[in-house]
Amino acid sequence: MLLKIDLTGSKEHTTENGNTSTSSHERVRTSASFFFQLRNLLIERKYLNKASEDGLPKAGEFVEFEGFLKRNPIVETIDSFAEMMSIAENFDEQIHCLPF
Repeated sequence: MLLKIDLTGSKEHTTENGNTSTSSHERVRTSASFFFQLRNLLIERKYLNKASEDGLPKAGEFVEFEGFLKRNPIVETIDSFAEMMSIAENFDEQIHCLPF
């Protein structure tokens, strides 16, 4: 997801010879950059707590923890079968193209 924020600003700077300059800035924000800013804001205001093994978090509390994501083994198996089928189709096409 991308969110485009247009921060167009006009900055005039007049010099002795009468030249003016205008600047325009364009930023593209991703959901990751918004979460990063939110995390920094929560840390700054001391709302974000670290998860500990000895204590349970309270209701409504923001807790930061670290974990690992693994792919679902069933989905991984289905993807492997689909990949093998596409390879088998390529071999089948090559066999039919061979002159006998």
